[in-house]
Amino acid sequence: MESEIPAKNVEMPFKDLKMQDYSENPREQVKYVGQKSAVRFFDPHDRMDALGLKEMLEAPNTVKWMEDLRMNEKDYIKWMHEKGPAKNRRHFLFTVSGSETKSENVGEAEGFVYFYKGSKESKQAQRLVEEGILKPEELVGKRIMEISYARSPDSPPGRMTGGIMQSCVEVSKIIQRKKDVDPKNILILAYTDPENSLSERVIQEGGFKKIGMVSGYGEGNQTPNNVFRLDWDSLDEKMHSSQSLDALRLALKPRQILQGVARP
Repeated sequence: MESEIPAKNVEMPFKDLKMQDYSENPREQVKYVGQKSAVRFFDPHDRMDALGLKEMLEAPNTVKWMEDLRMNEKDYIKWMHEKGPAKNRRHFLFTVSGSETKSENVGEAEGFVYFYKGSKESKQAQRLVEEGILKPEELVGKRIMEISYARSPDSPPGRMTGGIMQSCVEVSKIIQRKKDVDPKNILILAYTDPENSLSERVIQEGGFKKIGMVSGYGEGNQTPNNVFRLDWDSLDEKMHSSQSLDALRLALKPRQILQGVARP
C-alpha cells in the first residue's frame, strides 16, 4: 500500500511538541455504541500522539507489509495535520484509541486509519477496470479513496476492526457536510499483500469484501495485491443490524467521549 505525505510546511521536531496534561484538557473522541475502540484525529501538537504514530509505522509487523516511507520527525508532524477539513479534503488520518472510561489510557493512540485520494489512486482504480475487477460504470460518479491502517504493537486485540468501521462512517459524514453524497457513492478500496492474512481478516471484519487480485500497484510494480472494497450495506449491518443504510446519513449518533467521561 502506498501513502502520501502532505506538503504542508511544518518545521517542528518532536522535542518541541507539548506533553499534554489530559487531566485538565481531556482528549475528545468519537465512539459508536457497541464498539471497543474510539476514533479521533491525531493532535499534531501532542508529543505522545507523534511518538505513538512513529511507533506504529516502525513496528516490525508494519514495516514488513508497507513501503519504506523514510520519514523524519518533521514528516510525521506534517502527516498529523491531515484532518480533511480546510482546503484539502482528500486526506484523513484518524487514530484508533482506547475508549474504556475507567482506564487512565483512554484516548491514547493505539492504531491509525488513513484515507487518501489523488491521481495515483484514480489511475489505480482505472487499472482495476482494465483487469476486469471493476466495471467502468462502477467508477462513474464515485469519490474514489484508498485506506491504509496499522496498529501499535501494544494495542489490545479487537480494536482495529471497530476503528476502521467508525473511521469510514466519520469520513462519509465529513464529506456529506460539504456535499450531499450518498455513502454508496464513496468508493473506498484497500490493497493487501496476499500473504498478509491478518490484515485481510481485519479489513473483512470491518465491512470490506474482496473483489479480486490486481497485477500490481503503481507504475512499474508487478507485485500482485488482493483488492477489497467497502460494502456500505455490510458496514451498516455490522454496526447497527436493525438500522438501514440511511442511518449512516441521518440517525447514526456517536457518543462524544472525554477522558474518563462518556456523554450521549
